[in-house]
Amino acid sequence: YIHMGWFLISSLLGGLIVWLIENYSSSRNLQIKVEYIDAWFVSSTCVCSCGLTTLDFAKLSQASQIILMFFTFISGVTISTLPALVVKAQTHRRVEGVTVDDDHGELEDENDDELPTINIRRERNLPEHIRNRLATLPNARQLRYRAYITCIVLILATCFTIYTIMFFAIGGWIQTHYISEQLLQGNSTVNPWYISLIVTVTGFNQNGLSPFSDGLSRFVFDVYLNIFVMILVMSGTSLFPFILRNVVMLVRYLSPWRHKVIFDYILLNNHRLSTLLFPAVQTRIYLFVTVLLYIIGVSISLILDLKSEHFAIYPSGIRFLIFIFQTVNTRFAGFQTVDINFFATATLLVYLLLMATKPQMLCALDESPLELSWLALQAQEEAQAETNSMLNIDGSSGLPARGSRLGSSLSLSTSGVLPMKHMERFLRRQSLVTKNLVRLQFSNLALEDGSNHRPRRLRNLRHRLFLIYFARAIIKHTFSFVILTRT
Repeated sequence: YIHMGWFLISSLLGGLIVWLIENYSSSRNLQIKVEYIDAWFVSSTCVCSCGLTTLDFAKLSQASQIILMFFTFISGVTISTLPALVVKAQTHRRVEGVTVDDDHGELEDENDDELPTINIRRERNLPEHIRNRLATLPNARQLRYRAYITCIVLILATCFTIYTIMFFAIGGWIQTHYISEQLLQGNSTVNPWYISLIVTVTGFNQNGLSPFSDGLSRFVFDVYLNIFVMILVMSGTSLFPFILRNVVMLVRYLSPWRHKVIFDYILLNNHRLSTLLFPAVQTRIYLFVTVLLYIIGVSISLILDLKSEHFAIYPSGIRFLIFIFQTVNTRFAGFQTVDINFFATATLLVYLLLMATKPQMLCALDESPLELSWLALQAQEEAQAETNSMLNIDGSSGLPARGSRLGSSLSLSTSGVLPMKHMERFLRRQSLVTKNLVRLQFSNLALEDGSNHRPRRLRNLRHRLFLIYFARAIIKHTFSFVILTRT
């Protein structure tokens, strides 16, 4: 309710400000008359990252454009998630009047029962230097609080890094490769850096507003600019979860040992902390489905529109660039370099389907990520190997039981079942076989003290198990994938 209320108030307020500027301000554009309903509509599309408009954004006064860009910025899919993180961080900041993130000893009198593993280790005869290192780790409450703060910082840092790179790349290119006559809007020349600001902010946040009445059609032959705009749009939408997860992993790699647990907590809890983070497997699925949707859009355009008379004036390479650009921007931002009416009706229908399909649908296919199952297998076999070595028992004693269970599962009758059920049982059997091979591999590694590298066979088994999980999820949720709405 707070989120919806914020969006409603922002759209009403933004529309009111634009309406007042365009009707009563000295900086208004006298060539355009703005009704409040139109100002409210445009403001709502900026707040909701829609991109539809009933006004020519390029003809609005610069003050109105800046106001709309501001609401676009604070309401984007990245920045709009931060207030929830701030509220959660503040909630965990103080618990029963005690400061959570306090490293100066004020929590030593509390019952230290939140991390049982630490208490168990303290009961053992651990060396003093190991105890000192463990003492530097945060407790559970501190860990949660610092994870929220770290997410906020990393999201902001990632966003502004992308903003900065794209702003200077686009602005610098336009500044050095275009003359003032090529940047005319009406009777005045638009500043190249102001063009870059509008394209960067609205492209990253899926609005696609242009400082020119003809969109970006004057840049249709500019390969460099088209590529950078596409990268910008994808970075703010379909690629952002992938980018953010890799940023977290990079910062974890560069962080000191005692801070790595914070990033491990973020990677493990991912979507519970931020809607912009997914587990590793779901992130790969997200990226794979995104690329697949782009390939489908471009392929349909090539099949139906490559020989169209409307595109005959463009070289074949530029036509291919147009199809890629329109596929990327139709799904999200809304920038255009050609009139979309030039495309075939079937192509436009495919674009509509692509807009209605979002990779997040597949990211929710399995609530138990492959990583959890993989880590469970590894921990189970390492613990079993350690126990067997302590008791001087053969490390492979547990394997026949698993093999017997596997044999019983393989002996199940599969006659008289539907093809889908038969496929599910086949994949389940393959999953059991692969898991037993993984257990055997982990058990062998745990018994070999000198092995510091992961064998290639283990990597192949991991990829094989991932493909089995993915195939089972696709079969199980095919119908839901088609009917689910965008989230």
